[in-house]
Amino acid sequence: MRVRFRGKGYGAMAMREGIRIAREQYGAETLRIEAQCHAIGFYERFGFRVDSAEFLEDGIPHVEMVASLVP
Repeated sequence: MRVRFRGKGYGAMAMREGIRIAREQYGAETLRIEAQCHAIGFYERFGFRVDSAEFLEDGIPHVEMVASLVP
């Protein structure tokens, strides 16, 4: 991603919209993602929690994260 787009909230907007679509259009109750470890805090803001040990994908540390979409 180009630096000029960082810090403008585009990632958060995309996450909120993706979660909304998963809920409303697909009836998702749970989401599971693979997140780069440096971005764990970003995903935690949207209710995701770490749900695996760290693993490498393409040489980059990742974890699985899960979020419940039901209150």
